Amino acid sequence: MAAGMAPPARAGLVVAPLFVPALDERKLHKAWTLAEAVIIDLEDAVPDARKSEARDWVAQLAPGHRHLTWVRVNAAETGRCREDILAAAPHAAVIVLPKCQSVADLRLALDALDACGADVPVIPIIETAAGLEAAAAIARLAPGRLARMSLGLGDLSRDLGIPWAPDGPMAQHARCHLGIVSRAAGLAAPLDTVVPTVGDTPQLVDDTARARAAGFGGKFCIHPSQLEVVRAGFRPSEAEAQLALRQVQAFVEAIGRGSAAVVIDGYFVDYPVAELAEALLARAGQPAGLLPPRDRLPVPTKPT
Repeated sequence: MAAGMAPPARAGLVVAPLFVPALDERKLHKAWTLAEAVIIDLEDAVPDARKSEARDWVAQLAPGHRHLTWVRVNAAETGRCREDILAAAPHAAVIVLPKCQSVADLRLALDALDACGADVPVIPIIETAAGLEAAAAIARLAPGRLARMSLGLGDLSRDLGIPWAPDGPMAQHARCHLGIVSRAAGLAAPLDTVVPTVGDTPQLVDDTARARAAGFGGKFCIHPSQLEVVRAGFRPSEAEAQLALRQVQAFVEAIGRGSAAVVIDGYFVDYPVAELAEALLARAGQPAGLLPPRDRLPVPTKPT
């Protein structure tokens, strides 16, 4: 990840951040060696009676790992959010704000960051019906201060009184809504909900594919075994990359012949398809830049 990037941009590139309970020092130290971002969890993974203790642990453990450390604070509605942020933000690269239901919730977090002088981006988690309805306003509230949006299906399902079904219609509706909202607000692609069944690789593969299809750019993880599965799921396959390369090359050749469309491997390729293929090549880490901007495409060769 480029060191010169602003914090929101760096956080927007993370694919598989890993949740770790704040009070588990052994797991935290292991996680910092494995994950591209480690989320110290002050919320669901900490009993109420130990919240203050967990908050203190962030200051003790995070120094030296700040660039890898995200902190999930408690929700605005709990009354603990501000104190969590004041304690954690000086030691964190990102604040993860759970159960963000309104712009007021986000403002509370941003005000706390301002109070402690921390230039730290926020990732709101949308996990209630109210939050889903307010997602567009939340995404647009503070340009440059949100890294991206994210989704929590467990709490959303509980709020709606429905089973947690990762492949259900409500799950995919929520994903598509956040994917569109994020793009419209100019944010990085959002992070998807966890898969709670550790060891169920087929479910994780399928769920990652659903998230990618809805415009997501990563997925929360709860176990180290999930990291590489998620990373692989968001990388274009070799077959996808090769097809994209053929599409771009064929389209550029067609432009040179005076046409703005071509069929390659059974796919109709015009400007939008070629530009999509070019973007896929970039995500795959393959040579890109083959497709000139539309205003600088080759001048068609006149037939003799």
